[in-house]
Amino acid sequence: MAEPTTTNTNEVLQSVRLDLWLDVACLFTTRSEAQRATKGGKVFVNGGRAKPNRVLRIGDEICITRTNGIKQVVEVSGLV
Repeated sequence: MAEPTTTNTNEVLQSVRLDLWLDVACLFTTRSEAQRATKGGKVFVNGGRAKPNRVLRIGDEICITRTNGIKQVVEVSGLV
């Protein structure tokens, strides 16, 4: 039988999903919109194309291609 897992409320998050982070950081208005952008190839993490379930860590660089080819570059300095 598997051991039950416990979570400590004092633990600091080590990673978080890309689509969730983009939504909470207010870079997209909804998580669905963040998922559409990542699936559509508009979001890159550390120079590589990212999927919505990509795990982010502190220090990762996110590049978002907005309308008219404008690129927005963001560095992850904290997790939610």
